[in-house]
Amino acid sequence: MEQVAPYIPHELPIDGLPQFLRTFQYSTVTMGIVAAMFLVLLFWLGTRRLKMVPGRGQALLESFVVAFRDLVYSTMGERDGRKYLPLIGSIFLFVFTANMMGLIPMGEILGHTTGSTMVALPVGEHSILIPALTEPTKNVNSPWALGIMVFFIMHTAAILRKGPARYFDEYFTPHLGRITWPNHKPLMRTVGALILALIWAGLAGLVAWIAGHPQQNILIAMGVVGGISLVWCLVRISHQPTKVGVPNVFMFPLNAIGKVVEILSLSFRLFGNIFGGVIIIALLGGMVHQIALPIVLLAFVGIFVGAIQAFVFAMLSLTYITVEIAEEDEVEESLEGDLDTSEGTGPELKEV
Repeated sequence: MEQVAPYIPHELPIDGLPQFLRTFQYSTVTMGIVAAMFLVLLFWLGTRRLKMVPGRGQALLESFVVAFRDLVYSTMGERDGRKYLPLIGSIFLFVFTANMMGLIPMGEILGHTTGSTMVALPVGEHSILIPALTEPTKNVNSPWALGIMVFFIMHTAAILRKGPARYFDEYFTPHLGRITWPNHKPLMRTVGALILALIWAGLAGLVAWIAGHPQQNILIAMGVVGGISLVWCLVRISHQPTKVGVPNVFMFPLNAIGKVVEILSLSFRLFGNIFGGVIIIALLGGMVHQIALPIVLLAFVGIFVGAIQAFVFAMLSLTYITVEIAEEDEVEESLEGDLDTSEGTGPELKEV
């Protein structure tokens, strides 16, 4: 029979895509979809008949939601917490479920009984290959995908919250100093918008050059991005005098590398712990001929380490997003408010 899903790796039948985007791991993608479908089915069953007096299943789900709500609200505040609570909770549940999928050694069982780690499910004249239960997170592509997803979410949220100018300015901090830019003068406001537009146009040209585009496409990208940035900055720049930090050019490489390292910190921590646990179990399973020790190690690594790594991944994602969307003005205002409050309570304490 013809096989619908071939063995890993596989290529997407889409012309025009680069080779690294066309190739995917069939088993890893399939198990990731299975984990997502399991979570959707679980929460659909748990929330389809909600009651004022919850049963055991509803109480368990509510306790989980309340615990994560308190964590997210205490870190981000209630306003941002409402927005990002579904994301952080979904990341934890998906990573935890993916880590738990390796508890049942279906691959070893199928390998000893049938000689293959996949089961062929007949569907008419064709057959669909169903892989054994394996952790998607032990393949480096899954943690990478999750890390890149969080990376784009937190930087997109930062740009939307702070604006392109303030976001890009953070790559040149700490500043060499601060000057007052006279935005109330039309000429100086136009000069400031032009400088910001040139910076964004240069960044677009650099990205296009790194991607290997011809010179004509690079100039087009610089012109389009520069024009849009100029209009955007003219509209967004205030008409009041503003204190502007003098950019520290030498800090740009360090800050840019620090942003990229955030992906490595998220992805490789999860991949290294899950894949390392698999290797340790395989080595001890071959060295020790007893059955009990590998089973205990499997339960320990699968449940304890898997849960810890899922929680760490979710909390790091929460922390990185919180840091990116935090504004310096809010921090300074809160500090000034605390100082004013403490100064105001001084005389009252003395009177008492």
